[in-house]
Amino acid sequence: MKTGIFGGSFNPIHNGHIALAKSIRQLAGLDEVWFVVSPHNPLKDAEGLMPDEERLRMVEMALENEEGLLASDYEFRLPRPSFMANTLRSLSHDYPDREFTLIIGADNWLCFDKWREPDFILNNFRIAVYPRQGCEINKNSLPDNVDFYDTGLHNVSSTQIRQLLKEDKPINGLVPDSIAAYLEGKAIAKERKPLISVIIPVYNKREYVEDCLNSVLTQDFDSFEVIAVEDGSTDGSGVICDRMAREHPNLTVVHPENGGVTAARRLGFELSKGEFITFVDADDKMLPGALHMLYDEIMATGADEVVARYIDQCDNLCGHEGGQYMQPSWMIKQLLASKADFCVLWAVLFRRKLLEGCLSTPRLIRSGEDILMQIECLLKEPKVWFSDKVVYMYNVGLPNDRPLSLDEQQMYDDILYSIFKDRMEEYAPYIVLHQTKMYENFIYKKQFDVYDKYYKLLRKADKSRLSIADRIAIALPPSIAYYPIAHRKNK
Repeated sequence: MKTGIFGGSFNPIHNGHIALAKSIRQLAGLDEVWFVVSPHNPLKDAEGLMPDEERLRMVEMALENEEGLLASDYEFRLPRPSFMANTLRSLSHDYPDREFTLIIGADNWLCFDKWREPDFILNNFRIAVYPRQGCEINKNSLPDNVDFYDTGLHNVSSTQIRQLLKEDKPINGLVPDSIAAYLEGKAIAKERKPLISVIIPVYNKREYVEDCLNSVLTQDFDSFEVIAVEDGSTDGSGVICDRMAREHPNLTVVHPENGGVTAARRLGFELSKGEFITFVDADDKMLPGALHMLYDEIMATGADEVVARYIDQCDNLCGHEGGQYMQPSWMIKQLLASKADFCVLWAVLFRRKLLEGCLSTPRLIRSGEDILMQIECLLKEPKVWFSDKVVYMYNVGLPNDRPLSLDEQQMYDDILYSIFKDRMEEYAPYIVLHQTKMYENFIYKKQFDVYDKYYKLLRKADKSRLSIADRIAIALPPSIAYYPIAHRKNK
C-alpha cells in the first residue's frame, strides 16, 4: 500500500495542510497520507508549541471526514528530538507491506542536505516535493526518486493563525470549522478564569483513573478546570490521562518526575487558576453534582473551607454530620488523636488563599501528609462549614503496601513541634496522643525495636489526654504490649 508521510508540528493544522495532502495523494497515486505529528522538529524551536496531545487531537478532528487522510502519533513513541530518517526507518520495520513516500515542501528540499541522514532517505524512499512561496526548484535536476508536484500555493500558515488568535481576530476559512470552534473556545476559556480547580495526583492507578476523571469531567458546573499530575507512573496511567485530555479542553495533564503525592498536589496548585480548590484521589470518584453543591455551600456560608460527606464503594454513608460551623481547634485535636471522622482533603472545597503555604510536606512523609496540610490550614483560624451534602465516593480498603518507617515518624513529629511551637501549651498533650497512636501501630506490626530507639520518651510525657488502654500500652514492655494492642485493633 502506497502511503505518504506528511510530517510536521501542525501547530495548528489548517486548510492549506489538508488541501495540499489531498492534491499530493491524487497526483502521486497514494492510497493514504499519514499526518505524522512531530513532538519537536529538529530544525525548529520547540518554544510556542501547543501540547503534543492537543495538536494530535486537532489533527484527528480536522481529518475525521477526509478519505485517505489519517492522523498519526507514531513519533510520540520514538526518541526525541524526532528526525525523519529515524521515523522512516522505524516505519519500514513496523509496516513492511507499505511503500512510504516522504512529502516535503520546496523550502525543505532546498536544505535537505542539512537533514539527519539525507542519503539514507534518498536511497530508500520516494520523495514528493510541493511548491513554497519564493522557493525555486529545478525539476530537471531532481534525483529519479524525487518528484515535484504542482499543487499550487496555499497562502496560510500556522504562525499566521496563532497571531490572529493572539490578536483576538477570526480564523474562519483558514482552518476547518471544528478547529476554529475549538481554538476560539480555548482562547475564551483561557481569558476566563475557572471558578474551581480540581487537582488529581495520579500514580499507578490505571485500573481506576479513567472512571475517576470521567466522574469529574462530567460535573454540571459551568466553570472548572481539572489538573491531573501524573507523577511518573509505570503502569500506563499517563497514557489514559493524555487520551482523555485530547477530548476535554478543561483537562490539563502534566508529567513531572516522580516526586511524591504532596509535590504532585503542590504542582497542581501552582498550575491552577481557580478561586476555589478541591482535591480528588485517582482511585476514587466525585459524585454527580458535587462541584455545584460544594460551591453553593461555600458561597451561602461565607466559609473558607467546606467539608462535605462521602460514601464508600458499598454506598455506606460516612463523614461527620453537617449543617454547622466547626471550631478549627476541635478539628486539629481530632486529627492528632486519630479520631477524625470528617473528610480531610478530598470532599473539601478550599478558598485558594487558605491553601497558600500549606503544601510543603517533605517527600519522606508518605502517610498523613493530608493531615499535616489540613492542620496548617486550620492554624490560620479559618471559617469552616461542615455540610450534609454527599459529594464523593471513597474506595475503602484498597491495598497499601507502604511500610511503617521510624525515620518518617520522627520527621512527622518534628514538623508537628515546629508548626505548634507557639501553641504548645494547648496542643502538646495531643501531640503525645498522636505519638502514642503511631507507637501502637509499630507494635501491632511487631516492630518492637522502635521503643528503645525513640518511643521510650512517651513514659515521661504528658499523658493527660491518653486513655487507660493507651497508658497501659506505653507502660508495658513492647513484646507484651502487643497483645492488648492487637486485641483492640482486631475487634
